[in-house]
Amino acid sequence: MRVNILGTKYRIIIATNEEKPKLNECDGYMDPTIKEIVVGKFEECPMSVEDLQTHTKNVMRHEITHAFLHESGLWTNSGNVENWGAFRGNYRLDRSSVPKDAESIPGSKMYLVG
Repeated sequence: MRVNILGTKYRIIIATNEEKPKLNECDGYMDPTIKEIVVGKFEECPMSVEDLQTHTKNVMRHEITHAFLHESGLWTNSGNVENWGAFRGNYRLDRSSVPKDAESIPGSKMYLVG
């Protein structure tokens, strides 16, 4: 499958860990050097999420967002990824401006509001 991201064509691959060993460390990844998005081919197991089809779509959307950020130039400019998230209106950059029930986004300084 191919997808056009800001005029750049990326190939989307659903692969097993054996086919793409990087998947041993993550559910998916984006490689901007070869314009490829790789999503794991998930199998049911006692520790997996119930709806693997929805999980696959979520991972794919996440990696497409990474590709968008890379192609737009936001990825390489320090702070711009966080600013873009804040600009979209769903995120806040510091705890002082968010409600007490806001959910923090792991690995970042942002919080999901609402």
